[in-house]
Amino acid sequence: MRKLIASTAALTLTLTGCAQPRHPDTRIDCLIQAPAYPLLSREHGETGTAAVKATVDADGRLISVTIAHSSGHTKLDEAALAAMRGSTCKPLYKGGERVPFTFTQPYRFALGEQSPLHPQ
Repeated sequence: MRKLIASTAALTLTLTGCAQPRHPDTRIDCLIQAPAYPLLSREHGETGTAAVKATVDADGRLISVTIAHSSGHTKLDEAALAAMRGSTCKPLYKGGERVPFTFTQPYRFALGEQSPLHPQ
């Protein structure tokens, strides 16, 4: 009877150790906001693609947002930057650990299109 109790206790500890949740490695997971197409840019027929570079810390917070490639129009670039600043990301895991990451998001501004947001 003592052997059975000792075995059960050891088995329980082993299973508890194995059952601890471990976050699997993940892909970049962000909710990207679509920018508003500036009214003056529409009126002037301005179009182009702004590529925004975003750096995210290990906790999923945006810490840096810059223009990686300009659309050629200041107002469009500013709209793309504002949209990225309003976006949110989940932490990225590598080897079970949270890590910072950087990605580039293109925003295409074209007259007549519904949304200037391009999927990653």
